[in-house]
Amino acid sequence: MNGRFHSRALAALAALLMAAFGNVHAQDISFNVASTYSLLGSANAPTEPIALQVILSAPAQTATFVQLTSSDPTVANVIGGGLSVAVGQTTSAVLLSSLSLGTTTLTAWLGAAQASAQVSVVATIPAVPEASTASLLAAGVSVVLLLAKRRVAKPRDCA
Repeated sequence: MNGRFHSRALAALAALLMAAFGNVHAQDISFNVASTYSLLGSANAPTEPIALQVILSAPAQTATFVQLTSSDPTVANVIGGGLSVAVGQTTSAVLLSSLSLGTTTLTAWLGAAQASAQVSVVATIPAVPEASTASLLAAGVSVVLLLAKRRVAKPRDCA
């Protein structure tokens, strides 16, 4: 077989693949926070106080399955081994089942790309200190600020 035949065959194969699957671009993947908490006994529930999310670098062109693994599945695991990012979306919430107290590292896989986040399973979700407001805002959490105006009484004439 000659080289021209191979070139044409490869071009035809590439055209078929493009027609079937579209123009597939490599996606990068990340989490919205590096660490968060999950309440002991939670079943298929988001983390707290910040819901852990997988973030794609570009909107999903098709429903995109992201594989999630736990470094210690006896502490927490993801039902179904992952999550799906809907067409046109860049994020999807991670839902965990928390089985025992401890800490595990979740790793998200999409092709060759991967990202990790730490989840601590606790009996009570810790209160978020005020100093963490900036990190909450950076993670995309809405924060309500209450402002109060202090009224100062005017002195009365004592005549």
